[in-house]
Amino acid sequence: MPDLTSPDSLRTSRSTAETCELLVRLEQKSDINEHRVGAIQLWPLLRHVLWVELLRASPANEQSRPTRDRWLVSRARIAAAVLYNNVTEIFPRDQRKLLDETRLFVSRPGYLQYMGESNLYFDRIIDPLFFIARNRYLVAKMYIGSLPEDRRLLLPGFPLRPRSVGHSTKIEHSVGLWVRDAANQVGLCEESLLARFHIVLRDFERWYRTGQTLFASMPQLKRLYLACWYFPDMMGLTAAAKEVGVEVIDVQHGKQGKYQGMYSWWTRIPEDGYKMMPDRFWCWGRPSCQDILRASPNRIIHRPFVGGFPWIDWYRTFINPSVAGSVSEKTILFTLQGPQGKSQEPIPDFIVKFLQNKRFADWRIRFRNHPNFKEGLGYCQKRLAPVDPSRFTIADQKRNLYDEFLEVTHHITGYSSCCYEAESFGVPTLLFGEEAKAIYETDIACGRFSWTRGDVNDLIAWLEQPLTNHIHRSDQYVESSLSLTAAVLFGDHPV
Repeated sequence: MPDLTSPDSLRTSRSTAETCELLVRLEQKSDINEHRVGAIQLWPLLRHVLWVELLRASPANEQSRPTRDRWLVSRARIAAAVLYNNVTEIFPRDQRKLLDETRLFVSRPGYLQYMGESNLYFDRIIDPLFFIARNRYLVAKMYIGSLPEDRRLLLPGFPLRPRSVGHSTKIEHSVGLWVRDAANQVGLCEESLLARFHIVLRDFERWYRTGQTLFASMPQLKRLYLACWYFPDMMGLTAAAKEVGVEVIDVQHGKQGKYQGMYSWWTRIPEDGYKMMPDRFWCWGRPSCQDILRASPNRIIHRPFVGGFPWIDWYRTFINPSVAGSVSEKTILFTLQGPQGKSQEPIPDFIVKFLQNKRFADWRIRFRNHPNFKEGLGYCQKRLAPVDPSRFTIADQKRNLYDEFLEVTHHITGYSSCCYEAESFGVPTLLFGEEAKAIYETDIACGRFSWTRGDVNDLIAWLEQPLTNHIHRSDQYVESSLSLTAAVLFGDHPV
């Protein structure tokens, strides 16, 4: 077995599977549950930092300029936020009457989808649940940070801004030693990891204090639904909610495969769980539940259940009853992922070569950026500079993804869960790269998705296969029934 902590191994990007292996080793060797801030165990927060840093790591004795720049930017943002929040309410004064709400939904602006001619935005993760829940409960919806001014919401919601905490908690000497030891065990730079941990701990504290203030104003609140729990903001809100007896549920926002280290491969969960981690995990289907429980099947807390992904049925029922698009030309939708693990080139060479091949001049590729890939637009423009601009377009990020599926014939991605959504609209997907092979091993083996290591000839052969006209519903991985979601929300379905 290779030494995954050696400098040589860190010079080449590590896969998500290898990263999970390192986290498991660290859990088995270290007293991960002994270190706290107050009564709150810190391991989920450090695990988040390790997960992010290991997937973009440089050797332990090197600190790349881009990484240093990221830390400087993070510090600058925190300083600006402290100044901003000294003169800002946690949420707008005219929307603070929350005394009677029993259900709160907290999401991120990146999940908002443009609704076309209505000029409204719909949250594909939270809004189907919010819409159904408000038929029986008093509900409220908030978004982390600020909403862009042009984002008019179909269903009401408002921004939730973090509080300033003044002086941050000083990291205890024993915690500092623990973080340094963790860095050594996984081959990261001690000082860099400690600096990054200090930043996210401060961010956690700000959102924890924000949550304490918020939940004190909502005495009837029984349940908090979150979209993507594993960042310091949601961890802070989670800890504050659980402190006052509010149940916290994380709602699946994307592929949670067997090597997603913030969902899978937790091997030493305490009997009473982690205060930073949701009580339960709302999953799209049974496979996601199995992946979460793979390393700890007998856990009694932080358990998953199937609630479904009703956005697909919602779109068909209320937005566009048509589920089969017709296009006059051969069009491929390429959904980007940011650099991660062994997938460091979002648009691989074989795609560029295909676009430069005049034999396939009748094919067009539409590139759609990932909402968390902030440099995506600039990257696409630079990466595609050698290509004839008539061969591709860069999609408007505001457009609804499902509208895009109605206008294309094929879909390509590295490892985005968009492949399941494409399948629901009868659009075949080609996955590429080693990450996809590991994450979607079962789906590739059964023929649900095609795969290539990165060969232009594989792409051409895939495109030359005849298309089928029927729509294959991906019910194994994604349960999209609105009725299932309603039954779960109202307690009429066992979870």
